[in-house]
Amino acid sequence: MSELVVALGTGTLLITGTGVALQSTQNMVNREENKLSLRQNTVNGQRLMRSEIERSMHLVLRRTEEIPKEKEHLDINNPLYSRVVNQCTQLSNQNFIPIFGIKMIELTEPVLYGLKSSPSATSYSLIRCGAPLSASGEYQETQDLFLSPILANLGAIPCPQELVEVDRCPELKQASELNLNFTFTQGKTPIRGIQEPALRIETDINSKLLKFIDPTADDDTIKASFVRKSGVGSKNITTVPTYFVAFARADKRV
Repeated sequence: MSELVVALGTGTLLITGTGVALQSTQNMVNREENKLSLRQNTVNGQRLMRSEIERSMHLVLRRTEEIPKEKEHLDINNPLYSRVVNQCTQLSNQNFIPIFGIKMIELTEPVLYGLKSSPSATSYSLIRCGAPLSASGEYQETQDLFLSPILANLGAIPCPQELVEVDRCPELKQASELNLNFTFTQGKTPIRGIQEPALRIETDINSKLLKFIDPTADDDTIKASFVRKSGVGSKNITTVPTYFVAFARADKRV
C-alpha cells in the first residue's frame, strides 16, 4: 500500500512538473514570437519613414520660437498646409495629432506623421497621412489621402509602482483627449508624462534632422522610445526599445 502511495505521489509530481515546464516553454515561445513580430513591424515602418525623410527637402514642424518670414515654409501652421492638416484630422475622426510633416519635391502638400490612439484607447500608433505611393515608389497626388500605421503598439509611459499599489494610476485616454503638445522647443518636443506616448523627437536648426530621443527625464530607467504588446489584464508581455534617426537630403543647398 505504501509503495502504491509513493508511486502515485511520484507520478503526480512528475505530471505536475511536466505541465509547469510545458507551460513555461509555451510562455517563452509566445514572448519570443511577440518580440519578433514587434521588431519586424517596427523595422518595416521605420524603413518607410526613413526612406521618405531622406528623399525629402525638409521637415515641417511646429516651434515655440518665432519663425522668420523667409522660413515660413518650415512651419506646420502655415496656411498653405491647413487643408492637408484638416483632412488628416477628419479622416481619423479627430483622433490624429500632427507631429511633423515631410516636404517632398514632387508634392505641393507635405506628408504628415502624427499620433493616433486605438478606438479602445489601449495603445498609441505613429500614423502616416498623405498621398499614396505606387509599387515603383512614385507618389499618387491625384488620389485621396489615406492613413497608414508606421509604428503600431507605441508604448505609454508606465505609472510609478507607488501609484500602481494604491490603484491611482490614470487610465490611458484617446490621444485627442490628452491635449498632447508636440511643439519643438530648442529643437526638442516636450518630455512625456505618465500614460503619454513614449515618443520624444529632436531636430536641427534647418528642420532636416529627425531623431527619437529619451522621452522622459534622466532620473528614471527609460532611456528610449519603445513599442509594447500587452496581454490579458494589461499585463506587459513584450517591450522592444525603438531607435530612429534620419536626415532630409534632397535639398543640397544646406
